[in-house]
Amino acid sequence: MATDKKRVRVKATSTNQGGRPRKDLIDPFTNELLVRVPTPKDGSLINENAKLYWSETCKLLIARKQLKQNHLPIVLSLCNAFAVTIMNDDDLIRHNFIKPNDLGVFVPAKHVVQKTYNDIMLRCMAILRLDPKNELYNSLAKETAENKTEYIKTVQQMYDEF
Repeated sequence: MATDKKRVRVKATSTNQGGRPRKDLIDPFTNELLVRVPTPKDGSLINENAKLYWSETCKLLIARKQLKQNHLPIVLSLCNAFAVTIMNDDDLIRHNFIKPNDLGVFVPAKHVVQKTYNDIMLRCMAILRLDPKNELYNSLAKETAENKTEYIKTVQQMYDEF
């Protein structure tokens, strides 16, 4: 007694628990990768140092295939924070980061402003995976893989000699 039942497709949920991954969700954001260095809006970068750092950072992220449209505000913050970190007293005064008071003392102090922007720079680098800690891990992982293959070749040569 065979019954002719048709399979009813249930509406796919956003979590898709326990089922096969939907084909349209396998690699959803690959088309967002940028392949050229975007030009920042006029006036968004503080000075020439920020502009140079913008182009170098974007080139690096494009080479790593990591730069997307939604990363650009973080890159912008990184470049401006870098520029403020390396500014001298005159530039900090001109851009209104510090002001001398009646006694001639800068308020806030220059090192406080530069430390604040250095912290911002390090946070942005961590988000973009450009921080020194991440770079160290990447280089160590690469060296470990290379050393492992060299070790295996050496052991195979020793085994072949016996």
